[in-house]
Amino acid sequence: MTATTVSPRKIPLGPGSLLGFRDGFPAPAQLTGEHARVRLSGPLVAVEVRQTFHNPYPQALEFCYLFPWSETASLSRFRAQIEERILETQPAEDLPESHRSAALTRFFEGETAPVFSVSVGLLEPGQTLSLELFYAELTEAFCFPLAGCAQAHVQLWLEAPIPRFACNLPARSQQLANGDLLLELTGGPFLEDLRVDLESPDQPLLRQSAQHFMLQIPSSRQPGDLVVLVDMSENGHFTEAQRVARHWLEQLGEKEQFALVSFHHQIEGFEMGGFHPRAKIESALGWLARRRPGGRADLAVLLERVLSLPRHRPLEVVLIAGGPVGNEPELYAQVCSTPNPPPFHTVALGPANAAFLRRLQAFTQPPPRWQDQGLEAQPATLTNSRPQLGRKAGTGGLRVEGRPAANFGCHNPALPMIWASRKVAEMLDELKLVQGPRASQLRQASQSLCREYRLMTEISPQAVAGQRLPSLYPGRWPRPAPVPRPKLRALPAIVAEPPKVRAGLVPPQGSTPSPGGLKAKFTQAMKYEAKRKPAKPVLKKSEPVVEARRLLKSEQSLWKEQLRALYRGRRPEQLAVLLVHLRPLREKSTVLTEVYRLGVACYQGLRAGHPKAGERTAQWVEKFATLFK
Repeated sequence: MTATTVSPRKIPLGPGSLLGFRDGFPAPAQLTGEHARVRLSGPLVAVEVRQTFHNPYPQALEFCYLFPWSETASLSRFRAQIEERILETQPAEDLPESHRSAALTRFFEGETAPVFSVSVGLLEPGQTLSLELFYAELTEAFCFPLAGCAQAHVQLWLEAPIPRFACNLPARSQQLANGDLLLELTGGPFLEDLRVDLESPDQPLLRQSAQHFMLQIPSSRQPGDLVVLVDMSENGHFTEAQRVARHWLEQLGEKEQFALVSFHHQIEGFEMGGFHPRAKIESALGWLARRRPGGRADLAVLLERVLSLPRHRPLEVVLIAGGPVGNEPELYAQVCSTPNPPPFHTVALGPANAAFLRRLQAFTQPPPRWQDQGLEAQPATLTNSRPQLGRKAGTGGLRVEGRPAANFGCHNPALPMIWASRKVAEMLDELKLVQGPRASQLRQASQSLCREYRLMTEISPQAVAGQRLPSLYPGRWPRPAPVPRPKLRALPAIVAEPPKVRAGLVPPQGSTPSPGGLKAKFTQAMKYEAKRKPAKPVLKKSEPVVEARRLLKSEQSLWKEQLRALYRGRRPEQLAVLLVHLRPLREKSTVLTEVYRLGVACYQGLRAGHPKAGERTAQWVEKFATLFK
């Protein structure tokens, strides 16, 4: 997964807040009941929250429910009841966004952390609101908001096998007959949030429900060289970037080497960007601390150098991005067309293009290798994330690295939803970077999954009471339009001023006009300028197809041989070799630029297993071959 650093929450919301405003000042409703039930199946978490609020004010107020959200969470359902009025999430098609008061928008103006918000309307004095919130999450460090809650009852249900975990709050534990573990937190007040840290299993672990499964494999790093790329553009995250770079460099072994490079509009490297032993880590980090930001990030040249590095032993790349690097679709196509690219680990700090970074990491890191032993996993449904999720048709198991994975049943309702949300997120990330038939296929598949599992995404928003839920990021909420001030009528001048005359077009009164007038002078000046200007050079016309054939003529026999092999085999690695040779020629010919673009689309289709990718690749070969006639 792409590590993303989120800014700390600036406005504390506690375990959720029902917020209104009186005379422009915040007026939170009184929380009278807090019950939460959390089911953990390893890193898979299903959360059920039940709360009740009371309006203690002497007048009716318009309230909005706010809950501190996590970027890895997926909404399952929201339901609120105010006497006979019921508010519940429904799929939103072409509905307007829910109304937010100007006071609420200004109150959250500086908030950058995600917030789940629902407008619940008016509450009369003494009226009570009861709500239910269901969501799912996939994380190894689960956090539930409790800070500031006076009284709460929280149950943690850990499914067998129980991983090693650490809970920061005291809880009463009970071992159940089926091997599950039940933790209960009662009382209050709570001064901090609940946090449960889970450790990775020591062996491959398979959890499966009726139609879905989750495979956990112990994380291990293969010894080899490490390249660390640090974004030093004007993004303001230098301290965090240095900390992340230190974290990765300190994982090196004694015989491993590293290269440290910073980039913005220029490329700079520690001691010319060469590889160095572990003993020079402190010197390299000191060099990085002395770098200064400048300009925008440009990764194109540096990425090409990294992809062409010779590999005498395994190589890994860490990309620490602080902002958009530009030309992300072209960079992604460049990586896709490179045979056997090194695995990338991406870290997003601030407003980086997270979709590009996630796809770069997912494409370059090899998926776990396992043998199907009766599980009947569907390859097209597998996710690129760790742990790996997918759909299945059987009830068997898997064999990973020569040993069978421990097989357990999973009754967690979060498993189907997390699989669907992860699969849709991967397709939406790739949709932002590709075009053509692959983009159309991704759009249709993601929309179908969103409808089936009722997911709340950018292509399938949710609505409550006929109004679409706002963005999870308050910074994206539309600001209220400023109230126009009334225009003041201009006062009449006491002393009459002489009328203003534009200089240069009309001669002042009393002056002698030049012979011929202004028009004659302008005509004479234009004739003089025409004599001084050199004659335009005659452009030599050239046909685009002729120019493309001239560029391909030097290695004509090699091109034909590779095209014949690709037409017979239609394998992605064969097409990748052609694209690598074609890449330097595309900048010199518009025809070859289009050929390269279509070739990249065919390559992506072959890699994704598209049913018509082979046929379209053959058509691409036939059109390419016409340049040699």
